[in-house]
Amino acid sequence: MPSLILEEIISARKIEDLPLSWSEFNFSTFSASKTLYDYQIKSLQNTVKLMHLYYEEAKDFSISENPAGNFLRKEYLLNLFNANEFREDNFSISPQNKDLYTVFSNYYTVENGQILFRNFINRCSFWMATGSGKSLLIVKVIELLSSLITLNEIPDNNILILAPREDLLDQIKKLIDEYNSASSNRRINLYSIKDYERIKNEKFSFSDEISVFYYRSDNFTDEQKDVQIDYKNYDNNGNWYILLDEAHKGGKEDSKRQSYFSILSRNGFLFNFSATFTDNWDLVTTVFNFNLEKFITDGYGKHLYVSGEEYISFSAKTDDDFSQEEKEKIVIKSLLTLAFSKDYSKKVYLKEKSAYHSPLMLTLVNSVNTEESDLLVFFNVLVKFACGKINSSLFHQA
Repeated sequence: MPSLILEEIISARKIEDLPLSWSEFNFSTFSASKTLYDYQIKSLQNTVKLMHLYYEEAKDFSISENPAGNFLRKEYLLNLFNANEFREDNFSISPQNKDLYTVFSNYYTVENGQILFRNFINRCSFWMATGSGKSLLIVKVIELLSSLITLNEIPDNNILILAPREDLLDQIKKLIDEYNSASSNRRINLYSIKDYERIKNEKFSFSDEISVFYYRSDNFTDEQKDVQIDYKNYDNNGNWYILLDEAHKGGKEDSKRQSYFSILSRNGFLFNFSATFTDNWDLVTTVFNFNLEKFITDGYGKHLYVSGEEYISFSAKTDDDFSQEEKEKIVIKSLLTLAFSKDYSKKVYLKEKSAYHSPLMLTLVNSVNTEESDLLVFFNVLVKFACGKINSSLFHQA
């Protein structure tokens, strides 16, 4: 796996060293009932440091600047990558990658037979475990971008949220509603990307509003029909801040779709949020890593222990293979193991409060909607266990 180079670069910079216009942001508050965890605050601070590096340290942004400014910023960031033993050739697009090469060659210069990675370096990845609050962080990044735009520290580009499923978009919408409920917050207004031209012509921006577009990422294509949209119709000269929420599935079509997002943000910036990064571009541009391993190590998740017990007995094909008694014995063993773990964790906690979590048990069964389902066996034993009605002989055998 390639090094998380961008995170190394950003971690070497201190938030305290930034000018007040960059560092005086409310990193901790989301709404009346929600505040950010330390790791979420750190991820936002890394974002601020990256924006400062790109839009001030590399080339100080000016409202009247010419397009060459983005080229200089990308070159500057590439030089920092190179200082960390980065090999650009390993990440550039060659003609062998026919689909991407064909799409990108319409927007980027071919050098030495390749489309160089430096063209796509204006991006960052947030590698965050499921359950760590990516959606909440997306909303705070929107607030951060809006704040920096208002201060004329970064370009006044449109903001676009993309996710591959309706439930992910709905989750973000609910969080935005909660964010908007806090009277001190500037209101975020959401618009479908299909309304882009109409909204743009209405000059919708007001000082007390943050206008954001959204759409399903899997409906971006190279032709316009029904719910699918042609990315070229929303190019905006590449001046987008794009926030992707789990907008990758792998495979040929998804790879092409990712190229569209790079093109749309070529003169802006791409922010990618996921629990499962595998693409090398995403890894080297990770600005904050709080993946499952770190999530668990820092005490926010659960260690998974897969029992060596033969739970396949629950899916026996005949009644002769495994009796009801044997199935109950397996459940009892599991509950005893959980009880032992919980009891021992209390002893560990007395010595070191951050050393151990409260154990939980996850039970997977073979049948649910049947007359004698495995799930029913589990709950019947659980009830007996709780009521002290377990057969003592069976208990001692377990």
